[in-house]
Amino acid sequence: MKNSILLLILVSWITIIQAQTFDTQHYQVNVKVPNSYNRYIEGHTVIDIKILQDNTSEIDLMLLALTIDSIKLNTQLLNYTYNDTTINIQLENSYQTNDNFSLNIYYHGNGHTDDDGWGGYLSSLGYAYNLGVSMSADPHVYGRVWYPCVDNFTDKATYEFNITCQDSRTAICGGTLTNEIDNGDGTKTFTWLLDRETPTYLTSIAVGNYQVYRDTFQGIMGEIPVAIYARSSEIANVPGSFAHLEDIFHIYENRFGAYHWSRVGYVGVPFNGGAMEHAENIAYPNSSINGNLNSETLFAHELSHSWFGNLVTCSTAEDMWLNEGWASYCEALFTEDLYGEEEFKLYNRSRHFNNLQKLHYQENGFWAIYGIPTDMTYSSHVYKKGADVVHSLRNYLGDDVFFPAITSYLNDYQFQSVSSYQFRDYLTAHTPYNLDEFFESWVFDGGWMHFAVDSFTVTPNADQFDVKVFIRQKLKGKTTFGVNNRIPIQFFASNFDRIDTVITISGENDSQTFTIPFHPYTVICDIEEQISDATTDQYKILKTTGTKYYYKELFKSNVNQISDSVLFRIEHNWVSPDNFNTEIENLYIHPDRYWKVDGIFNDDFQANGQFYYSRASTEYLDRDFVTTHIDSVVVLYRPNSGENWQIIPHTRSGSTTSGYMVIDQIQRGEYAFAVWDHHVNIEEKKQDLGFNIYPNPTKQFLTIEYNEQLPNHIQLFDLSGKLIQTFSLDKAKNKLVVSLANLNKGQYILKSGKYSKKLSIE
Repeated sequence: MKNSILLLILVSWITIIQAQTFDTQHYQVNVKVPNSYNRYIEGHTVIDIKILQDNTSEIDLMLLALTIDSIKLNTQLLNYTYNDTTINIQLENSYQTNDNFSLNIYYHGNGHTDDDGWGGYLSSLGYAYNLGVSMSADPHVYGRVWYPCVDNFTDKATYEFNITCQDSRTAICGGTLTNEIDNGDGTKTFTWLLDRETPTYLTSIAVGNYQVYRDTFQGIMGEIPVAIYARSSEIANVPGSFAHLEDIFHIYENRFGAYHWSRVGYVGVPFNGGAMEHAENIAYPNSSINGNLNSETLFAHELSHSWFGNLVTCSTAEDMWLNEGWASYCEALFTEDLYGEEEFKLYNRSRHFNNLQKLHYQENGFWAIYGIPTDMTYSSHVYKKGADVVHSLRNYLGDDVFFPAITSYLNDYQFQSVSSYQFRDYLTAHTPYNLDEFFESWVFDGGWMHFAVDSFTVTPNADQFDVKVFIRQKLKGKTTFGVNNRIPIQFFASNFDRIDTVITISGENDSQTFTIPFHPYTVICDIEEQISDATTDQYKILKTTGTKYYYKELFKSNVNQISDSVLFRIEHNWVSPDNFNTEIENLYIHPDRYWKVDGIFNDDFQANGQFYYSRASTEYLDRDFVTTHIDSVVVLYRPNSGENWQIIPHTRSGSTTSGYMVIDQIQRGEYAFAVWDHHVNIEEKKQDLGFNIYPNPTKQFLTIEYNEQLPNHIQLFDLSGKLIQTFSLDKAKNKLVVSLANLNKGQYILKSGKYSKKLSIE
């Protein structure tokens, strides 16, 4: 039954979109809230309508689960049908293009609250208010829960709200308060005028016992009044909680142009599930008005919607990243301008780390941010990956192009709705770059690209050097390589001199030659983390000993000796490393991640390297890779892509679930985990036990038990893969005792055919 109802609603909604023959010009929404302790309302909405198509004799509006008392055109009662979702109104005659008239719709009932508890018309603790979207309804827009309307992202109008409530209450809406009347009967009526063209889901009502905190900001287009409504118990906390509101307002104006709304407004409401960007009247949780800055990112996110979402609105739910992805990136943007570059990097890095590590597990796939399924409209792919895409777009264009282009876009499309394709085409027309390939890879396709400097060659050229850089693209969760990718690279001299430039790569492998004034010590890909590819990376200038943490790179190190500055860059790559040039039987390299260490090291720099592992299911790192005992894991190293992987000595610090693989001396190059495959089918184990060893660890003697199906020998290897000793097996017996007294303590591998076991000698 539920699915059938949803289908009916969806079909009705599609019909409205396809058959839209009119435009709403203005709503006068008259609502009585007799008691803000419940959701009961009485409404009379007047809708000014302009006809867009000749011979229009009926129109459709939306109203959700309220009782309609009557519908009039002037004094004429109109016939209609209503299924608790769609109102089909029969006009008294046919209207022609550009005809205008006003409908009067009278209704009452309990405002609808969405089934998931977020969205709709709500009442709690004596406060009645709306949240203009639903996470689960289709369509998500939710103006229709408190007045009849055309409820979508593209139909915009102006509004007058006349809200009548108990005289002990205050009614807050978006726009400017133009009148407040004491009706003399225990009620008051508050009139608000929202004269900017706005979609219905961004209109708002909040009724309760409010006090107001006022301020004024000097905006680009003049003074902007500020009104923050809160309960008496929170009003004193407003200055502390919104301490940087003016700073952030100016940051957004500086980055994206003028604030086009009549006021900056927030209203406290009794819920704890985020906030809602109603135009000029943001619904904000009371719990966040607490006197500190813990929710600063939340109010900054909602304010940024005054540019992204409210000023220019996504055309459809499938374009929601144009609202939420940009607002999410604005969280990082205000952090950059208010707190500095390092905090900006940390904020971006943390978001990007979670995207790469968990997003495809938590949301069951690598989704494109455009065209996402309806039930994922408000998913982390839209918000968080959307922010990653904006970050990459910014650096694809460069700040000198990006910010003027976005400001121009916002001005040219103000109070309109835009699709992802329109946005792409606008940027192509207003920047030096064709954005088709960028959008194809980043917006219209899921997964992640990965870029790395594979190698470089240097050829002297008079007093300069020609450096040919070979760059490689890998893929995570996608099948098509990106084209015309613009990737920052950096050339470093041994004395830390640096040149930043951009390399263009198409396909899996590409190269480009640059002429620079010094012989490069190293060439690094995207050292400033400007592209949100499948890496998390960080660099530090090290000058002191001690433990250095690289949290989002799943790495730390203890610097034991340093006499001069060291540039240390660690890169965690969320793609498969290259495989062995020469395979080692039964040894399998990690399919999903590896590290690269780069930088400028001096001769006396000594530091260990500690690489994080975890089999915990919630971390999504090694749970599918390490299916046997953690001691089956080894650490691989190679100095560059032209060398083969080698097993290197390491120790384990931690539990069998999580911890670090530790190597004594870190070097420039690549590191990866590999695992000895001990897996044998259970039925096979019953028939063929292979061999067992004990005691393990051992100090001198080792007993090996085996069966007749084993080959005639067992080989002992060190962790580098070097053969140490071969033990012959007597098939007439099933046990062999050997002495290991002449071997150094450490870890070894015993192998015979498809079986292998790790051995520790103490």
